[in-house]
Amino acid sequence: MTRRIFGWDLPPGVTQRMIDEAAGHDGAPCECCGLDPAECICPECPVCHETGRPNCYSARHVTDNHGLEFNREQLMGQTRLRIEDLKQQLADAEYSLQWMEEHPEEPEEDVT
Repeated sequence: MTRRIFGWDLPPGVTQRMIDEAAGHDGAPCECCGLDPAECICPECPVCHETGRPNCYSARHVTDNHGLEFNREQLMGQTRLRIEDLKQQLADAEYSLQWMEEHPEEPEEDVT
């Protein structure tokens, strides 16, 4: 069996982004405002003194929320993140479909 190390050799439907997310890739945008952590616009929590912590917001319906409310910019950033995620899911599905159309069913390799 040949070991393939390049991103274009990933199985259909698997993207490098999925691998990065599973590995805890640093540099992910803030969950509260959707911006890069270095550009985060989230206010400091008056209880825990952290920024960009989703559990501090009452809109999250969690037991340890600290009463913060998302502002308009944060809600817009969250919406942008969801849109980008949906675009990526669509691109992944289209790529997977294209790959399946170009590669008819092939017999499975013997891995023993």
